[in-house]
Amino acid sequence: SLVVVDRDRHDEPRYSLLETVRQYAQEQSANADESEWQRMRFVDVMLDLTERAYRERFVREAAWGEQLEIEHDNVRAAIDLVERSDPERCLQLVGALAWFFQTRSHFVEGRELLTRAVAATSAADQLRTSRRISTPRCLGGNCCKAVTKARRIDSRPRVTCAGSPSC
Repeated sequence: SLVVVDRDRHDEPRYSLLETVRQYAQEQSANADESEWQRMRFVDVMLDLTERAYRERFVREAAWGEQLEIEHDNVRAAIDLVERSDPERCLQLVGALAWFFQTRSHFVEGRELLTRAVAATSAADQLRTSRRISTPRCLGGNCCKAVTKARRIDSRPRVTCAGSPSC
């Protein structure tokens, strides 16, 4: 079958495509006129999910961590879609996931995504998102630079940084 059906721990069905079928569908989608709306709708759904997980992370960390692990490929796809076309939305996605990258041991991926997202955005976007990167310790790299900038503008400490002794 071209569609794979798995069950999550609550016995809910989870559908996915074989990788070659997924790649073909993605290529075809890129050629379709309506695909931009569909892609942005997908990003909106993933942004909604990650922001909800961010807001509820202290109350339901285990449940949200598990859900984001399940949606990890979809979240990566959403980040890929907006990384070049809409750096601010990319930074929103990645910033909302900073706690997830740390608590689920995705340090390298989180640092790389945060570094690229911060490098592609303005100082104002970085300030807004650095307030959101409120994990106990940030992931280092350019993330640290955004946190440092935010501290210069707004002295209330929200983040301690793991990436640089000067941060």
